[in-house]
Amino acid sequence: MNRHSMTEVLILPIPGFSNYLCGSDGTIWSSHGKALSKLQPRTKKCGGYLAVNLCEGGKKVEYYVHKLVMMTFVGPCPENQQVCHYPNFDKTCNELSNLRYDTPKENARDAWRDRPPRTEKACSKCKEVKPNSQYYRSISRTTSDGLKGICTPCQRSYSQRATP
Repeated sequence: MNRHSMTEVLILPIPGFSNYLCGSDGTIWSSHGKALSKLQPRTKKCGGYLAVNLCEGGKKVEYYVHKLVMMTFVGPCPENQQVCHYPNFDKTCNELSNLRYDTPKENARDAWRDRPPRTEKACSKCKEVKPNSQYYRSISRTTSDGLKGICTPCQRSYSQRATP
């Protein structure tokens, strides 16, 4: 049983890997030896996705867990599509119910819609990262977050030097 959703977890062999199994809850299992052992995925620094190393024919290869789950339960990724996390945008939630194949455009749309709000940004003048409350709202220029690129203290010092 999956402790989060209290539903049964289906475990199937991973296609192309004779000694590995994949759970519908995103777990990866090794059947090397006599007992099953659950692999501990690690977070990739680039992107934050979970990955595991699988060995086949004496060769160790790194795979993303979300891709293994979809390959095992849905089949190979269709051409011009990729695995998307939805409705939960958490890249570590690799449950089958949270994954789908879709176009890169739809995946980017999901990422944009589901991104956490930015609460800080770097000042383009002093380069310090400061809370959004330390920036003026932009009226003259359109910016992606609606805030000026220069923090309030830098803006004030610039304005004082500009007026004679």
